[in-house]
Amino acid sequence: MRILVIGCAGSGKTTLARRLARELDVPLFSLDRYFWQPGWVESDKDEFDAKVIELAQARAWVMDGNYSRTLPLRLERADAVIWLDVPRTTCLARVLWRFVTNIGRVREDMGPGCPESLDWEFIDWVWNYRRTHWEQQLARLTDWLECEPARGWTEGRDGRRLWWGRRWPRDGAAGLMKQN
Repeated sequence: MRILVIGCAGSGKTTLARRLARELDVPLFSLDRYFWQPGWVESDKDEFDAKVIELAQARAWVMDGNYSRTLPLRLERADAVIWLDVPRTTCLARVLWRFVTNIGRVREDMGPGCPESLDWEFIDWVWNYRRTHWEQQLARLTDWLECEPARGWTEGRDGRRLWWGRRWPRDGAAGLMKQN
């Protein structure tokens, strides 16, 4: 099983991805860990794309992160996508809490040498995520499923599944495994 977890920063992607990877006993790939080089330097575009393709080739995984440019590469291999569509006030509050509780430390899901930081550009990105990224995500996921997704579970072609909503259902991993 290969599962993508996407959504705005602060939506709970990494927390959910960790839990799913543990429950399903599959590798977890947090894309921030591969994108950010020491000192918050962005990876070379071609090198990052090649790494994403390499990771996606694994037999099973849970992968969290947005990186819209590489979403089509990941969707090619994904069996299921979890799209956390959380209100921006919740996302921003979580981002601020994450900053305060991790200031100066490197989180395990980040690249080495990237201690927790926060700037106005990132806050603006979180605040405007729904306006700037939501429609594009919906269009890509609609194409991937070959049908328009509904909130909750939507099943598309070739057994592809999308879960879209604010809160992951209680039977989450069990619900994913029922199909396989």
